Amino acid sequence: MSDLMSIFGTPTMANAQYEKGKIRLDFSKNQIKKAGESIRKEGVTNEKVQLIQNYRAAHLYPLMIIKNLVWKHIQKIAPNAIIARRLKRLPTIIDKLTRDTLDGINKNTMCVTRMQDIGGCRVIVDNKEQSLRVNSSLEQSRTLYITKLSRDYNINPKKTGYRGIHRVYQCYGKRKEHDWKGFTIELQLRTRLQHLWATTVEVVDLCEGKTLKTNPYDADPRWIAFFREMSDFLADEDGFISLSNEQKKQSLIALNEALNAQKKLESFNLIFSGRKISHDKNKYRYAIIGICLSDKTTHVNFFGERKKHDAIRLYSEIEKNDLWNGLFVEMSDIWQLQYAYPNYLIDTHQFVEKLKSYTESSYWTQPLRFR
Repeated sequence: MSDLMSIFGTPTMANAQYEKGKIRLDFSKNQIKKAGESIRKEGVTNEKVQLIQNYRAAHLYPLMIIKNLVWKHIQKIAPNAIIARRLKRLPTIIDKLTRDTLDGINKNTMCVTRMQDIGGCRVIVDNKEQSLRVNSSLEQSRTLYITKLSRDYNINPKKTGYRGIHRVYQCYGKRKEHDWKGFTIELQLRTRLQHLWATTVEVVDLCEGKTLKTNPYDADPRWIAFFREMSDFLADEDGFISLSNEQKKQSLIALNEALNAQKKLESFNLIFSGRKISHDKNKYRYAIIGICLSDKTTHVNFFGERKKHDAIRLYSEIEKNDLWNGLFVEMSDIWQLQYAYPNYLIDTHQFVEKLKSYTESSYWTQPLRFR
């Protein structure tokens, strides 16, 4: 199974909780670097994976700090925003190290200690205005984390159609010495429509066995074109761009028909079970979600505050099984799980509704942004 650690909740945490989140690096960064290089050249072993897992886990504390920093900036600007934290999945790290190329042109020379997104904080806001205001507020902030890099994919979308704003923070960059000095955390800032697009791409990757997100250069170009078109329509509705070309509509219709995309997306909701979560949010602190691709079922296990280690043990066992895809989540509001990670609950109905509306003849006479 895969490993994706995501944590929800409010930023108000006691010092004891901070201390519990401090998982220190047991090895030198040079040892981590050599383990990554060895994986690329000689393959995966348990010993090498152990080093990578420790390095990945050490990002938990910086993630906690960044989430609290972000929360302070969004309270007044985007009070309904969703914030989620996650550690990069182990299979994704291994794939990124061993892939021949990362850009479709140059030879892959990625070093694991230079991966800037092993720790990720995702912020989902309502609309374009909130996205720009939150980003501006973060740009002006002063913190022990310094912005190392900022990419605005709203201005320059990825070739896949991905949109959003990414900010990379370098942990304690202003300190001479610190246990977490040099660790990087990637912040993803998305609107609800951008998030809808991104999670649906992951659903197709999961259910169709595609690599649209992780390795688009080897993916089916028709699916890439389909999602690129859908990204434009969603960006038009968000107000980032303005579409006026009827030919785009015809292109989207043709791609939808060639891929049977709408029916496939609808079917994904039907073949997986156990999607709904209705447990008492005050009773549980952790959730382990497992998708079994062999019998097409989704399993969710909940654990209370005192059962954290049981949750971690279960998740560790699931991660070892390649036939499963999993998620470890900590949350204060259980409902956020269904919204922030619909890809793990196989929920595509909102995306399908958008696709239907964009291919109706009435769309071009009355675009959604003017309704």
